[in-house]
Amino acid sequence: MKIKNILAFVLSFLVLVSFIPAEAQGLFVIDVNFKRSFVNDLDTVEVTSTASGGRAPYTYAFYVTREGTKGNVHATTYSSNNKLVYMPNKPGVYHITAHAKDSSGRYTVATLEPMYVNSLEFNIFAEIDNKKLNVGDTLHVKSHPIGGSGTMSYAYYVYKNGERIYYRKYNRKSTLNYRIKSPGVYYVTSFVKDNSGTIKSTTSEAMAIGVEPLTLNLSITSKNHAVGSPIKAKANAAGKGSPMQYSFYVYLDGENVFKGNYGYDPNFSFIPTKNGDYKIVAYAKDSYGSKVTKKSDAIKVGAAEGQKASQSTVVSLNEIEDTPAPAAFSFVPTFDFGEKSVGGIANISVEAFGGKPPYKYACAILRDGKKVVTEQYVDSPMFQYSYSKPGKYVFEVFIKDSAGEILEQSSREVEVNQG
Repeated sequence: MKIKNILAFVLSFLVLVSFIPAEAQGLFVIDVNFKRSFVNDLDTVEVTSTASGGRAPYTYAFYVTREGTKGNVHATTYSSNNKLVYMPNKPGVYHITAHAKDSSGRYTVATLEPMYVNSLEFNIFAEIDNKKLNVGDTLHVKSHPIGGSGTMSYAYYVYKNGERIYYRKYNRKSTLNYRIKSPGVYYVTSFVKDNSGTIKSTTSEAMAIGVEPLTLNLSITSKNHAVGSPIKAKANAAGKGSPMQYSFYVYLDGENVFKGNYGYDPNFSFIPTKNGDYKIVAYAKDSYGSKVTKKSDAIKVGAAEGQKASQSTVVSLNEIEDTPAPAAFSFVPTFDFGEKSVGGIANISVEAFGGKPPYKYACAILRDGKKVVTEQYVDSPMFQYSYSKPGKYVFEVFIKDSAGEILEQSSREVEVNQG
């Protein structure tokens, strides 16, 4: 009986201990470093938490509330990051709580003194991707207004090598997604306008953007190599400048016996007419003009039984290197559909390659399958359209070179709402 009483007492004690806050146990505490209680406009608040005791490692979370606003105005999830960096975007009285949790699941909380944020001067700051960008990537920018009144609208300028190359007119969309079409030094100016018509802007740092290197694989797909039997090869280029174009050269004992023009077919076949050591050289070119080459190993070709090999025309290696294959006519359209509601603005731009410049450009627009704008060729590669009615839109882009060759490409279907 006494043993049962002792066990019951011990269990009761353990249960009571488990409900005692971690701070009271003296094992797990949190120290918060934050000294300012008054914050001026555009100030960034930094709070650092340091946990001790308990069972390491620790994780941290932060919650920010503003008096008069329901729920949190900012919150972080538990992670190893023990620092909060926060910029208030409205005046008022803010409360910050710092949370810490140890590896056994126990937690503790520290509440900071109230933070008073003064009325904010209207301004803007913009977030921009800081990752390494290459041609073909999309540049993402998001603008954040500070202060101001009423509904905000946003506009963007994109510059390359000091020249403005793109303008996104004012609308309510605070983000810009711009596809980079050529190498250069880029920067972006972001604008915000409030209901009073006041405009603020900020310009990003310059970004040097190049072309991601192409890679090329070349495989010989045929097995039996004899005079009169085709040597088959396949090239596969990887990169962001689609579509890829390929050209193939053939060498016999170090001398060129075939040179091909660029085309979109990655497969190649050549029928040898002489004995010897053959090599296939594949060239690949992306839509930005970047090139890469790959050589095969030597392919030994012998005369087929009962067959006499004929002579082949020989061209020197220097000659083949000095006469590159002509570029095929192609183009890359960029569709920025903007805000998909009546009054929103779509921007379309075109970049041409190869063919015979100068080029002419045209754009047709279909709404619910019916053409509402008919294509008319102009010199400018940029088009802009404001959605006038709700519906399902498709943009058709045309390009014509000086030789009269015409290429066409359509956008995906875009659904526009009344707004």
